[in-house]
Amino acid sequence: AYDLIFRLASVLVGGAPVTINWQVDDNERIAYKARITEARICIYDRGFTSRVEALWPKSKEHIYKARNS
Repeated sequence: AYDLIFRLASVLVGGAPVTINWQVDDNERIAYKARITEARICIYDRGFTSRVEALWPKSKEHIYKARNS
């Protein structure tokens, strides 16, 4: 259900949702998807916090990170 809400919200604000398969996509592929789409937000489940933090270096702290509660 959350996926549908995020996709609708992205359309309403003119964004392009990018799906990451956290179980299959390696870090290089995830970084590629973020780079090619010029991603400005990453919404992820707290179970992937350490992986997300490893992908985005401290110099990119302007990237907003949101977690499901």
